[in-house]
Amino acid sequence: MQKPISRLIGRLDRGIVLLSWLKSSPLFQSQDETEFTSTRIWRQEVAFVFNDDYEEFFLNLEFSGADLLFEGQLPAAQKRRYEYRDATAVIGKTYAYWIQTRTSQPIGPIPVRVREMEVWWPYEKIQQEMQSLAELNPELVQVFTCGYTAQGREIPAVQIGSSPQRLALVGLIHAGEAGPELIVPVLRQFLQQDPHLFQKVSILAVPGVNLDAREKLANGTPWYLRTNHQ
Repeated sequence: MQKPISRLIGRLDRGIVLLSWLKSSPLFQSQDETEFTSTRIWRQEVAFVFNDDYEEFFLNLEFSGADLLFEGQLPAAQKRRYEYRDATAVIGKTYAYWIQTRTSQPIGPIPVRVREMEVWWPYEKIQQEMQSLAELNPELVQVFTCGYTAQGREIPAVQIGSSPQRLALVGLIHAGEAGPELIVPVLRQFLQQDPHLFQKVSILAVPGVNLDAREKLANGTPWYLRTNHQ
């Protein structure tokens, strides 16, 4: 049986879970509106913990424990695209969502983990924080692009000082590892409190390498990503 919806996606948008989906092509082409006069959105909090944090956890996840989060009619953008925002999701929790139209069975699960942006920096914040280093002391700090990810994102690096005694720092090789959230604040603290340190030793830092996979984690992918986009 043809499902009424397609391209069902769940992700974080500034701490709020955003669910989006499309009316399936047969229903869109037939201009059938009756199936979408009532939409139910179900949510279940799941015990998704370290060492069990693999994608397979969500395969065939039982719907029976889910709670009804919303019931009603949602507006359609371009007569096809639907969105629902769950502002009640709690930071640190992992949820599975299901979407149900008027006559369908619940479709899902759509897994999302709500992460704290200050702990898991997304790409945009990494770029902003790196630029803020350069603004602190332009004579000492040089921020530049040292390469590109598989998806075309710039990989930012920073050189502080010019001493031949050099310390190299690399972070975020696995997407779930620490990197920019630790390296950049420490460098900022040194620049603010003891800039003369960089007369004795220079630092070359690449705070984040695996930026494509980190962006997926920051956007709500629950499972730990140990590989890059390729």
